[in-house]
Amino acid sequence: MPSDRNAVLVTSVGTLIGKVVLDSLEGRRGGLHLVGCNADVEAPNLFRCDEAMVVPATDDARWRDVMISLVREYDPVAVIPGRDPDVEALAEMAESIPEFRRSFVGGSSAMARVIGNKALTAEFSRRHGLPYVDSVASMDAGAAAAVADLVARHGFPLIAKPGAGSGSLGVRVLTGPEHLEAALRLPGYVIQPFLDAPEGLRLSLEAGLPLFWEIPETRLYGMQFVIRRDGTVGPSIGFRMTMVRGRLEDLRRCDEAGLREVGQAFAVAAAAEGWRGPFNVQAKRTLDGGWQVIELNGRFAGGTSSRRHFGFDEVAWVLNDWAGREIVPADEPRSASRVRRYLSDFPLNDEAMKNVRVMPS
Repeated sequence: MPSDRNAVLVTSVGTLIGKVVLDSLEGRRGGLHLVGCNADVEAPNLFRCDEAMVVPATDDARWRDVMISLVREYDPVAVIPGRDPDVEALAEMAESIPEFRRSFVGGSSAMARVIGNKALTAEFSRRHGLPYVDSVASMDAGAAAAVADLVARHGFPLIAKPGAGSGSLGVRVLTGPEHLEAALRLPGYVIQPFLDAPEGLRLSLEAGLPLFWEIPETRLYGMQFVIRRDGTVGPSIGFRMTMVRGRLEDLRRCDEAGLREVGQAFAVAAAAEGWRGPFNVQAKRTLDGGWQVIELNGRFAGGTSSRRHFGFDEVAWVLNDWAGREIVPADEPRSASRVRRYLSDFPLNDEAMKNVRVMPS
């Protein structure tokens, strides 16, 4: 590796998170040496990095040893997790291995577990008196009585989410008692009210099973924070997201005071329990005009590169903070109030794929 560059290692770089991190650094990477790691050699993001590594998946027993060897080889100023499982796995390693402790973009393993599990997020929120959506863990003792109370207070539809899931994978809409009874038998799920449920969620199968289900657009609100290495809560921004089939397609600034206050309270509590780096709070508006948080993220999120167009340069701020000096130059002034997202093509080169470094070698 060139000695005059600062190594940044991105795990699971083939994901959307890897893409938005690379997009956020586009055109100002001269002082960086980006090392991308991914389990799939055909991931286009690999070939946008300065070096590409094919590594075992996070749940592979070999992953830990491979990551340790790479961090010791490159001595990165920052290790950026590209998937939710990476956040918790790297946080655990950081508590026992000095190289990870100084470079991992994240915080304590205890807070990583809270962020990565919706039932633990609910407990964390109750402990700090924070407004998190009502949640009942499936298969827990007393779950049947708790969900009966949930139905009495909120009615249908409800929503069932994998406790440790992300990206809306495995999420189920419960439109009646039969769905609820089935969801309670799913291990590791959390049952919640479907706040601000769109119309048209009841799927009729009378004419057969649709090849595609036209899922109504959903609207989410969020706050993104940068929690500095010294534990102070740094820059933040509020935004409104329009999701189409679970994917972000439209992002707008949202500066409502109530949303800012709720997000700030969560960020302060997370920092107090050891979180550092990016911190994302997702919320929905309640019928009475208040706010209920529905999810936390402890990594760069899917809207990271979009927020850069609002002047919120979170990737640069985090990398410069972790390095202790400016390694990513300041962005040009930006002041958009809305960003739309579209797909793009990326060609793959067979020769480049053959020359990728495979770990363990």
